[in-house]
Amino acid sequence: KELIAHLNEARKGGRDVFIRAAVRTESKADFVKSLGADEVVTFDYEKHETFAPALEGMTQVFSASPDPQADGHAAFCKAISAYGKIEHAVRLSCFGADQNTVS
Repeated sequence: KELIAHLNEARKGGRDVFIRAAVRTESKADFVKSLGADEVVTFDYEKHETFAPALEGMTQVFSASPDPQADGHAAFCKAISAYGKIEHAVRLSCFGADQNTVS
């Protein structure tokens, strides 16, 4: 939600931004679109066939996954490499960091 808002602010400031957001279930597509996404695609780290539609036409990727999906995310990274057109990629991987700390 915050990322889409930030990208929309950049767009208002004159940046050429196209926001393709990914959801695991189609039922969330309308909500994500209402936040300001230009396009919403279904995506699942367990379903590699969803990778290509998510990447098509993109040059930048922000991805996030909980640690139990690390293998699926690794497969997605291979798809990003094979796609060959991503110029900038960011991965957020600290879901649950507040619960999984050693302190």
